Amino acid sequence: MNKLRKIFEQWLENQHDRDFVRNMNSLAESDLGMARDEMLTFMSNRPETRAQLVEMAARFGVSEAEIDAKRWRALELTKACGHCSETKVCQRFLHSDGPVSEADTFCPNAGTFREMSDGGKG
Repeated sequence: MNKLRKIFEQWLENQHDRDFVRNMNSLAESDLGMARDEMLTFMSNRPETRAQLVEMAARFGVSEAEIDAKRWRALELTKACGHCSETKVCQRFLHSDGPVSEADTFCPNAGTFREMSDGGKG
């Protein structure tokens, strides 16, 4: 029962945070340097999303700095990773020594990572 209560408390806290972001004015958004929808996207991701994203990118030879070099791309990569249904497959892959080509079968960001690693930084 304690676990259920903790989950519910986390849900309530997340709801409070989402309500806060939804009700922010444009001045608050500019102070944070992010648009409201960007913040809500990040808030809806799994907690391990960023670490998994960076680790997968590294398997393709893409650094965290390269991910963040273009904000629009970082947001798109984060959205895709954060809402991916292949989390367990991804975790198994990242803990294996399998060839990077295996990621093409499940990772929604594989094509972008491959393009970035091939020098197509656009």
